[in-house]
Amino acid sequence: MYKAVLIEDEIVIRENIRENFPWVENGILLVGEASDGETALQLIEDVNPQIVITDIKMPFLDGLDLSRIILSQMPWIKVIIMTGHDDFELAQQALKIGVSDYLLKPVGMEELKASLHSVIQRIDDERAHLENIERLQTEMEINKQFLQKEFLSNLIAGALSVSEIFDTATTLNIAIKAKAYGVIVLNLEMQPSSVSEEFIKAGSIINTLQTDDVLLIRSSLKEYILLMKGASERALQNDRYRISQSIKRELERQTKVQVSLSIGGVKSRLQDIHESYEEAQKTSKLSYLFGKNKVVGFEDTTMLNPYQGARIPFERSEISEFLRMGLKDELENFIGRHTQRFEAFPSNLFFTMLARFNVFYETTLFLEEIGYYQEYMESNQQLNLLITGCTESLSLEEVIEQTRQILAFALQQREQQKIQTYESLINKVKNYIKANYQHRTLQLSDVANHVNMSCSHLSTIFNQETGMSYTDYVCEIRITKAKELLSLGSLRSAEVAYAVGFSDPHYFYTIFKKVTGMTSSAYRTSVKGVDAEV
Repeated sequence: MYKAVLIEDEIVIRENIRENFPWVENGILLVGEASDGETALQLIEDVNPQIVITDIKMPFLDGLDLSRIILSQMPWIKVIIMTGHDDFELAQQALKIGVSDYLLKPVGMEELKASLHSVIQRIDDERAHLENIERLQTEMEINKQFLQKEFLSNLIAGALSVSEIFDTATTLNIAIKAKAYGVIVLNLEMQPSSVSEEFIKAGSIINTLQTDDVLLIRSSLKEYILLMKGASERALQNDRYRISQSIKRELERQTKVQVSLSIGGVKSRLQDIHESYEEAQKTSKLSYLFGKNKVVGFEDTTMLNPYQGARIPFERSEISEFLRMGLKDELENFIGRHTQRFEAFPSNLFFTMLARFNVFYETTLFLEEIGYYQEYMESNQQLNLLITGCTESLSLEEVIEQTRQILAFALQQREQQKIQTYESLINKVKNYIKANYQHRTLQLSDVANHVNMSCSHLSTIFNQETGMSYTDYVCEIRITKAKELLSLGSLRSAEVAYAVGFSDPHYFYTIFKKVTGMTSSAYRTSVKGVDAEV
């Protein structure tokens, strides 16, 4: 079924089309109607129809300007305009801006049927064309080279389980099984005066390294990642340096690029490949200590720092990620993992100070980010203990307990903030609607001005937070109030319609039956036990 909206300021014409055209028989649902272009625009955004049928001359926003807005912001919608004989020049303008068809008034039902069928055929043709394009694009994207790069990128990032690694490698026909694995990060540099063609030339040379034992990923024009496989850990220890020296010599001989290679440690298990990659990246960051254009192994960095290979307890990036993505139930596991890391470091003041500072720094940034303001932070006992007691010598158990409390507090504030983010705004909007629903001119723009927000922004937030559109909510309030008035029995249905904000009683009757499942007269009878009005 295709959704359509009807816009016509003359009630008689609108009712005639609404009541006499066989919508459902022609595969169309009439999902809304409006008497002017301004009201119609919000309706169209809410119900997202495929077809708009509109008069060309209307108050507030005419059909021509409405069509321009629709076709610029929602070009997939097909617009049919209705015009009088003296509006023919306007109709020609409408066709120029992309309107699908125009009908001369008075509009006959067969004429409307033919126009709608023509528009539906265009919708179907465009849909089929788009589906064909999407299919071709999918086929182009899903090729072995793309999938291989994605697979290898996920592999070195540690994002795959062992079963996923073997399954994907088998699908892509990659021989992934080996006795040992190691990662090399290759970085290219050039003088500013050199041309980028040298990078491309270097890339062509590097691409020749791809074999069953060397898998290649190009992460950028200047960085390549090599995943090497070996028959044994000992053999791969030597092969990593041999191939690195060979690559460096060949690139410097054939191109003007300068080459630095950073070598990660050898690993015996697939799931540890990401550790070799992380080691290679850490080595790359420390390359300035060894000089430019060198081959440097992760093993070499231990000469600078004997704890280089150990992961720091409560590393800032990990704290930051946990505060934003972690769950309350995962807190103890997070604390436990980081507690174990202290075993790799001496038990002295420096490492406990570093851990406590990291926790304080990242937690403070996070709380400020979610709106937990500075005056609250200054009065928070756990935060103050962390910063004021950084230089105090505490036992590991005391440091861990402090950390547990502050992280739990931060997670609690995060959950409270989720609930409170839009709660006040939505309540303000609902209260305004409840206080002004009876005004027939009530528009989304009125409510948006009341809360100092743009219409589109408010519409999006309201829909996300309540699960219903602004238009549906206003209708719900108006129908609820209408039911109260009908139950009193002192007003006729048309008077009730006007009293609750509907400008067209016939539209009220349609909406009332759609919402309640019965006519307004039948509802009055059901609650009052009186005869339905004529």
